[in-house]
Amino acid sequence: MGKVPTEERKERSLRIIDQEARRLSFLVDSILSFTRSQRGQLSPVRTDVATEIDEIVSGFEPLTQPHDVRLTTRLEPGLVADVDRGALRQVLLNLLDNAVRYGPPGQAVTISTTSAEDSWTLEVADEGPGIPVDESERIFAPYYRLKRDAGGAVGGTGIGLAVVRRLVEEHGGRVHVAPANGPDTVGARFIVTLPIETALRNG
Repeated sequence: MGKVPTEERKERSLRIIDQEARRLSFLVDSILSFTRSQRGQLSPVRTDVATEIDEIVSGFEPLTQPHDVRLTTRLEPGLVADVDRGALRQVLLNLLDNAVRYGPPGQAVTISTTSAEDSWTLEVADEGPGIPVDESERIFAPYYRLKRDAGGAVGGTGIGLAVVRRLVEEHGGRVHVAPANGPDTVGARFIVTLPIETALRNG
């Protein structure tokens, strides 16, 4: 509409519009995924895990730019597993969103996968303040927010981690949070363990 006086400000405005549109779309998808998982509507298919995760991370990267966050992937090649691709997308997007929103600017967030005989693990590690031990289970409850964040400047719906747990459990998997590796490091590691061959729960 010609209301932005310079090309530089126009580009900045477009970036903000793009980032906020992506975030709104992500929020709506999370709410829909939460409802869908309650109805048991997941459809796992054989999936190249590394390829799928690379695509998800690439789509999320624009949301990291305002925070100068670096995303690093360490993905096991050749890993194939039964997953609902939409559910995997929501699990990883929610974990990445938490890591970026609650971690410090300039941090590194690492996404890694490993596999065992009949299961595989997805881990998202950040350099944020970590999760207090006494709240490590409650953070997965719907609409629960950490005490330290409840009155803070960072907003949230409190359903992101509930979506993660629900979708993971629908795949017959489990999720938990652990401290960062090493005694002198900060941050949290969200660890998702899923069966390579999925049998959905009934109901």
